[in-house]
Amino acid sequence: MKRIYAGLLFALMCGCASQPVQTNYDPLTQARIRAYKGGTTYFYPNAACASRNRKDGYAATDFTVPNHIVGMPIPKNAPYDKSTFESISETLGYVPFNEYIVAANKALTIQTYLILPNSSQISGFRGGSVVTVQNPGYFTCEPFFGTLTPQAGKDYEVYLVRPNCEFRMREIVSESGEATAVPISYTPSSYCQ
Repeated sequence: MKRIYAGLLFALMCGCASQPVQTNYDPLTQARIRAYKGGTTYFYPNAACASRNRKDGYAATDFTVPNHIVGMPIPKNAPYDKSTFESISETLGYVPFNEYIVAANKALTIQTYLILPNSSQISGFRGGSVVTVQNPGYFTCEPFFGTLTPQAGKDYEVYLVRPNCEFRMREIVSESGEATAVPISYTPSSYCQ
């Protein structure tokens, strides 16, 4: 069974294009953003909507995307604590997020969704209504879209909260010498027409 999972994980990691790696961060013209894994997240730079052509964006959290870290601080109220980061990294060989450098003062549209195999009862939100499904083949969080205009020198994070399918976008700020993530507003978006 372990060999099957290892082979499946290897196959998944081999086949998806990702954004070119960028490591030179200029806080005067750029911002940084972290996308937590747990759903699939796509970034569409310089866009106020999500293109239906995935080549116009890039996968930020897909398991086929290798770890991408640019040195952002981990907030004290991160969705995962330090021991969880270490446990996931040790067990599976990756951290549960990717970080990117993005252009400041230009629209960035974010799309996130989840398809989760499951064989037990799940209660959650779907299309704005609470649903409970007995023995589903999979659980989904329908795509969420949000557009943000990152500000120069600032750090942001995005993630999908399960099982309620809540899309969260936060800015990482320094409070009393500690990094803390605070909710920020964003513009709801959708696919480009």
